[in-house]
Amino acid sequence: MATRPVSDMPRHMLVSDQRLEQIERIDLFRGLPRTVREALGGRSRLHEFERGEFLFIAGQPAHSLHALVQGHVKVVREMNDGQEVILRLLQPGEIIGPATCCGEEIHSTSAISLSQVTALLIPANDVHRMAHDHPEFALALVHDVGERLREADDRIAELQAERAERRVARALLRLASKAGKRSEQGIEVRIPLSRQNLAEYSGTTLTTVSRILSSWDREGLVIAGRQRVTIINTRELALIAEDLRHHRATPLR
Repeated sequence: MATRPVSDMPRHMLVSDQRLEQIERIDLFRGLPRTVREALGGRSRLHEFERGEFLFIAGQPAHSLHALVQGHVKVVREMNDGQEVILRLLQPGEIIGPATCCGEEIHSTSAISLSQVTALLIPANDVHRMAHDHPEFALALVHDVGERLREADDRIAELQAERAERRVARALLRLASKAGKRSEQGIEVRIPLSRQNLAEYSGTTLTTVSRILSSWDREGLVIAGRQRVTIINTRELALIAEDLRHHRATPLR
């Protein structure tokens, strides 16, 4: 399904207050000088994507930088065995694909909307020109890429954990830290999270994730809903993540 431009402001016009507010929602842009944010606003276009729609596909040319204004997105990569692994689960304010930031011409991953999504698209040529003309923007890009590399290191360590139970616990704790909201019951992960998505994010199977969540639900560690997970006992989940809790091991796959 093709994307639908919501607005495409001519560059010679002044940036509207609404577009500037959308730019300021993006973590990467928020601390930049107003003149730089206005320049970004003048070069951006707003697009909407339906749930389940691809924002971009691995192997496609990286024409634009995507910045998430509203909704949630998963970034996935297909492994050699055909299994799809979720590398990142994104929420509003984040940059969706690093290809344009890093000067790559081809997307190495795919991005799929988990809900109705609104994103700002900035052409790759304008991103490169802005980085050349505005050192503040270039530094912000470098910082963002550094954060992604650190997150990638953490994800590699997580996927290499010996037991699936550790991987699932680490995945939930990371998501709770990133998108958790405290409620009367515990910490609710505020990203649409089906069991299939959690399986792909933790590098295991749907059957294994369902078995683990059902067990943790019975033990009172989590409340496992259809699209939401609430963590009740963070301490116990952290012990599982660090392999410090004594119990019968769950098979790898």
